[in-house]
Amino acid sequence: MKDCIIQYWNSGANGYNKGIQRLLHSHKENSGWKSVFSEYLNDKPLKVLDIGTGPGSMSILLAEMGHFVSAVDLSEQMLHCARENAKECNVTVDFKVGDAENLPFEDNSFDAVVNRWVLWTVPNPKAALSEWTRVLKPGGRLLIFDGNWYSGEKTCVQKAWKHGSRFYTLLSERRNMWKRDMDNTFVDGLWSTHANRPEDDCTLFMNAGLVNVKSSLDLNKKVYTLSDYIRQGHWGDTFIVTGVKPDGTEK
Repeated sequence: MKDCIIQYWNSGANGYNKGIQRLLHSHKENSGWKSVFSEYLNDKPLKVLDIGTGPGSMSILLAEMGHFVSAVDLSEQMLHCARENAKECNVTVDFKVGDAENLPFEDNSFDAVVNRWVLWTVPNPKAALSEWTRVLKPGGRLLIFDGNWYSGEKTCVQKAWKHGSRFYTLLSERRNMWKRDMDNTFVDGLWSTHANRPEDDCTLFMNAGLVNVKSSLDLNKKVYTLSDYIRQGHWGDTFIVTGVKPDGTEK
């Protein structure tokens, strides 16, 4: 499954990067994501790890906010795009190849660990959460953004919307999203396809030893532009899940 994930993202890196470049150059979307980070992370500079960085959008925004950012991804093509995007945005991020389930970092290395649209594709979410917690410093925060991409039955309206959004993407970005469909067998093998999210995510967080675990379903309205909503709204609500690594001061 991991090889399939690498192949899928390598093959689609350049097309996916078009959407990321739009995010990086959209004042509304850019400021929306920075506002979310400000809400959950300290304003002072932190040492942050972005897991599954893709073309580097979250890493670049965090670096622009003054944080010291490292980022990993399994896809070499995604990392190539990320490095080019960071250079264009004039920020420094330490990008490297890395597996979300086996991170190349020491224990207690980061003040915060973040990722966007990543946990749903991880083959072993328990192992991933264990690793993400391991590299957090005591008192550090884990912050993920994700969605119910394939879980649950989609309504007729959502199915029609999905097809309409593909025409919109084809016209606006010259991207053929029909070529990006995942194999049904692969999708069915993902843990997230059969999960109740974000409730199951919160359980994963708590089982990894994190405390003050909370979820929020209002991410769409915080970061989506009208264009984003047309292209992605058919998936339904995206969400935030956050938790803190105990530092011994909890009551």
